[in-house]
Amino acid sequence: MFAPFASRLSLGCLALSLFSLTTDYVHADWRSAIGWAEFTSELGPDYPDGTGVLVAQGEADANGTNPGAACLPDNTNSLVTGKLILPKTPDASNSNHALNVARRFYGNTTSVAPGVTDIFAYEANDYLGALTSNSIPANRKVHCNAWVANFGTLGAFKLAEIDSRIQSNGYLLVAGLSNGSNTSVPQIFTSTYNALSVGRSNGNHSRNGTNVGRGNYLAGRIKPEVVIPETTTSWSTGAVSSIAAVLYQVAQEAHPQAYDHSEVIKAIIMAGATKQEFDGWDRTTTRPLDEVFGAGEAHILNSYLILSAGEQTPGTVAPTGWSFSDLAGSDGPDSFLERTYDFSVPEGSVAEDFSVILNWNYSGSGTPRDLKLELISLTAGNKLVDTSNSSIDNVEHIYRRHLPAGNYQLKVSRADESDDPISFALAWQSQFGDGPQTLMSKASNGNPKLTVTEVFKDQPYVIERSIGLGAWTPVHSFTPKTWGDYVWEDTDGHMPEVEVFYRCSWPSL
Repeated sequence: MFAPFASRLSLGCLALSLFSLTTDYVHADWRSAIGWAEFTSELGPDYPDGTGVLVAQGEADANGTNPGAACLPDNTNSLVTGKLILPKTPDASNSNHALNVARRFYGNTTSVAPGVTDIFAYEANDYLGALTSNSIPANRKVHCNAWVANFGTLGAFKLAEIDSRIQSNGYLLVAGLSNGSNTSVPQIFTSTYNALSVGRSNGNHSRNGTNVGRGNYLAGRIKPEVVIPETTTSWSTGAVSSIAAVLYQVAQEAHPQAYDHSEVIKAIIMAGATKQEFDGWDRTTTRPLDEVFGAGEAHILNSYLILSAGEQTPGTVAPTGWSFSDLAGSDGPDSFLERTYDFSVPEGSVAEDFSVILNWNYSGSGTPRDLKLELISLTAGNKLVDTSNSSIDNVEHIYRRHLPAGNYQLKVSRADESDDPISFALAWQSQFGDGPQTLMSKASNGNPKLTVTEVFKDQPYVIERSIGLGAWTPVHSFTPKTWGDYVWEDTDGHMPEVEVFYRCSWPSL
């Protein structure tokens, strides 16, 4: 195709590690980085702000001075006044850490969900007890847990209990990683299958995959799922919880399948994440997410647009949307070994940014399921464009830039041999534009200089030259290793400039 172009405490069997703490620092920049201004501008003064969404906040005592009790945001602080913060722990007291998380989660002027007013507040052990005993109501849709823990030999058992509750109740558990790039991925909660794990946009958080490696909890699953530009993972966790609350308001009002199934909201947040902030971001066909940045930086407007585009059923779908569907068995009228979604990039347009997430929950028992995601060009004769097929993760991800005009298909299928029914969430977005542009200028030595805008990292390109719009000749090939613009100078500068024309191409599908 051508284009012109966290103190340690010992609490029973729980070894609890908290995130690094700050004082009363409030970081304001994260909202602008995740599309907040664009979101409020596009939706106007009545933009969704989490109104009516019921949430829960789990906290561990930050200083070790009052273990088992310090878990409340100070409700006399102006940023959380007007909130009904219900302590679910006896003798609960205020915690500065809890206040700083709350500021990002539902703060009146420091979150994206100031409309959240009804909060259950738990100390960490009490939260875990309530969670695993199934005493947290299913309508508490967003659970913010900005703390980490390890259970030792009981780890896999507890993880399975947690995943089972998420699956059966349909709430989204947002969980932070540890601070520090040399730290290991903690067991609680980020080593679950079903929670949404959060890191920092500077990469200063746990990495190298899950390390539980016990029972059905396989080591090496990629975390985090998304990142946020905040100064601690605790604050990032509060911020992503805030985005989730906004999406749940929208879902509650118009999209019941998304409201009832947290895998949908998780997929939508991940599919809306942006990558261009990270020159090193990548994925492979067997590793769906970047090992440091996950699906990228959460973006509230992108995710809102995916959700509001509406649920799509398998078949012909819009170029942006989401689906909650299933694969089941091999016999009978309700058996589907694969689900397909056909969409188009309109003629004259390019999908400058195309992102799709396939996500499914683990029930907490039995062998986790393994699904596969494929992107196929129908225009090019059912040619396989890309695939995501990790054998251990319960998420698959395809990301492309400069997807040319044509007809495409997303295919979800089994990569295992199980006939048991499995539900999944699929979320995708297409951002249309004109594609990369080829801009011509003159270098200081007079040679023609070309700037190819917004190139796709690791995608091969070819620059061609024509004299007087005659035959086109390839003169330069490149495969950029970063996002952004690519600049090349044509050293064959003796040609009459007025008769020299250039174009940049990338392989057609």
